[in-house]
Amino acid sequence: MLLQMNIERQPVIQRGSLVIDPQCCMITLAEEEISLYPKEFDALCLLTQYPGWVLSSGLFYKAVWQGEMGRWICVL
Repeated sequence: MLLQMNIERQPVIQRGSLVIDPQCCMITLAEEEISLYPKEFDALCLLTQYPGWVLSSGLFYKAVWQGEMGRWICVL
């Protein structure tokens, strides 16, 4: 018996010539692939989902680091 999983595909985010595919963890800018570290990728995804918004450092850390603020809070 095969188990079927219902995995929801995250939508592709497009802002001008910037295209982010969260499902594949892939970014292209003007059709050129961009490499980012995982946390940089998460931060970019978060920021492009809320264009023009000012995000609090607490929300930013909770979304990108899943609440692991540690000593890096002083960097912002």
